[in-house]
Amino acid sequence: MNHATQGFFIYRKPHSTKAQLNSFYSEDFGRLDLVAFASKKQAAFIPFGLYDLEFTITPKYGHGTLNNATPLDPIDAADLDPRYLAIRYFMCDVVNQSTAYKQKDEEAFNILVSLIQQLRNSQEIYAYPCTFLAQWMKPLGILPEPIETADCFDLHEGIFLNKGIAALNPGARTFNDLLNQKQMIDKATIKPTLDLMLQYVELHVPNFNVNKTRTIIHELFH
Repeated sequence: MNHATQGFFIYRKPHSTKAQLNSFYSEDFGRLDLVAFASKKQAAFIPFGLYDLEFTITPKYGHGTLNNATPLDPIDAADLDPRYLAIRYFMCDVVNQSTAYKQKDEEAFNILVSLIQQLRNSQEIYAYPCTFLAQWMKPLGILPEPIETADCFDLHEGIFLNKGIAALNPGARTFNDLLNQKQMIDKATIKPTLDLMLQYVELHVPNFNVNKTRTIIHELFH
């Protein structure tokens, strides 16, 4: 059966000597795994690029077959900047590891559409990985409720606390401020905040581990 949808490219791995298995997070199907055979007509997929997808699904086989993928976002020089590429790879890694096959979530897809536009318009991209994680926690169902001020965060319960200056945790404070829509200004707090947020996701999403792409983010932004 032939289908069409829009989807973000998030993952690729070899499928056979002549084909790759490509994963997309799509508007109508959630995460899709589609086999694509080598073709000179198909350009390499851009990490977290948005595509119009045409594909075939045969009930007999586990994966669909990608027939055509047309980019919807024009790619310019800024998108190929190593910092932007690192963020795109990080987004791919997080979404790929935190979504289930063929579980449609319209809210999640719309959040990703908004997030990629925020990345294009961002003037301070060093804070973007934290902004992305905070918004992606909502469709995952693990978004914490911020309080007025916080210096601690309970990873297991997902609760912000204020225990006084002696217990000050810059990651917890900035995470809470981010959810209160306060601007992140202090670059020194980005690394502990990102690490704290990822520890929280790791505890609540099974088999989640993005250490490789997190290391790249650390190297480029700190």
